[in-house]
Amino acid sequence: MIGANQVEQTLNRLSAQFASRQTEEAYQKFIRDGDRENNLRVLLVALPIFPLYSYFDYLYLADPSIAIFMRIAATAACAVLLLGFKTGNGGRRHQELTTAVVLVLGLTVNGVNFLFGESHHSYYVGLVQGCVFVCFLLRVSFPKTVFLMMSFLVVFAVSVHVKPDFRDASVQTMELFMMVLVCSIGCYLIQRFRRQDFEKTLIIEDQNAQLNVLLDDVRRDNQRKLAAMNTLVHFIKTPLHQISGFSDVVMKNLSRADDDGRAIGEGVEGAQYIKDAAVNLSKSVNGLLTYHRIDEVDGAPARDVVSIDAMIEDFRDFLSEDIAITVDGKAGEIVSHQAVLRPAMQCLAEHYKSQGEDLTTVTLSIADGGGVLVLTLEDDGPEIDRDAFEQDVKPLTKLDKYISNNGAEIPMNLRTVSRCAEICGGALRLEAREEGGNRLVLSFADWGDSDVRMRAAS
Repeated sequence: MIGANQVEQTLNRLSAQFASRQTEEAYQKFIRDGDRENNLRVLLVALPIFPLYSYFDYLYLADPSIAIFMRIAATAACAVLLLGFKTGNGGRRHQELTTAVVLVLGLTVNGVNFLFGESHHSYYVGLVQGCVFVCFLLRVSFPKTVFLMMSFLVVFAVSVHVKPDFRDASVQTMELFMMVLVCSIGCYLIQRFRRQDFEKTLIIEDQNAQLNVLLDDVRRDNQRKLAAMNTLVHFIKTPLHQISGFSDVVMKNLSRADDDGRAIGEGVEGAQYIKDAAVNLSKSVNGLLTYHRIDEVDGAPARDVVSIDAMIEDFRDFLSEDIAITVDGKAGEIVSHQAVLRPAMQCLAEHYKSQGEDLTTVTLSIADGGGVLVLTLEDDGPEIDRDAFEQDVKPLTKLDKYISNNGAEIPMNLRTVSRCAEICGGALRLEAREEGGNRLVLSFADWGDSDVRMRAAS
């Protein structure tokens, strides 16, 4: 199905079809199944009725056996054609099969009329019924409908004008011509109306698709805001309790008599707890804001040309001077989100800095292939538990546990890195490392790569 903005509105004035071949093919594909079932049902009803008209052959013809045989033979041939509706290619070409069936039936009627000249008065009415049948019950294109009705008219005119009663034949031919003309006009209007309805259907589908996109954006935005609110509440609650509680301790100790400096010492200790809680609160809020800012980029097209080498240099700058870093390889530039990759590398550096003196070296390897940039980081720090890692990289919208074991803050560094990678078409993975330490594999898609764009579009 093509979009509403791709529909060529112009209709061919002669064929009542779309002027654009692409639009006409889309329309035919849209109506194919419904029209095929309609034509099959109509022909299954009409075909058994056709040989029943043998009764009139018996009444009006001196030797009706030939006419009856022609009817039965035509019915059998059409029944074979109807079997094609259930085949794959025949189902797709149902209009041609329908045209063939009606053409056989019409030629049979005119053939009997030609062989038995005295019968053409009653058979003329049958051809009029055939015009109405083709135009208003069957679903074939306007050119095929006109072709069928003109075949009725032309063959009828030939078959009756070889008879002696020229005046009567001319009158009936003119009347049949008028019926063909009226039915053709009706078919022409129906075909145009059906295509106009198709255009409206495309417009409605396009509007529904846009509404679904907007609804999905609203839903995801609501999930992000709800997750941010839940996380912020848990971020703030524990530090505020600590600040409030230890403020009372500080005031109490500072207000009592100093006993060998114990009151001041305990007050300083309480003040340190207040400072630590305030630092944790500041880190938590900043981490949450960073996560929320990059989360809002989700779904936006990636158009920034990002230098990977410059990004690695930023990573070096973010790292502590006590951590030695070795970089292996270069990757040049990729098309991605500049506003997402920079916080990703900053949070990754914060993750390593938080290990303290337990981590001294980081080795970073760069690989670029298949439109995906892969950064492999190996360190000698404490091994990360896989279950803890899975919990630490969960998106905020999927969290069911907000408070960490120490109750001070929720880990945000790896969570932000993982979300950044996801927004940029990649992922963050933890792999086993035999020599100890950890191996983090961080990947980003290069949206400037044609293969990546094709996979994303599909």
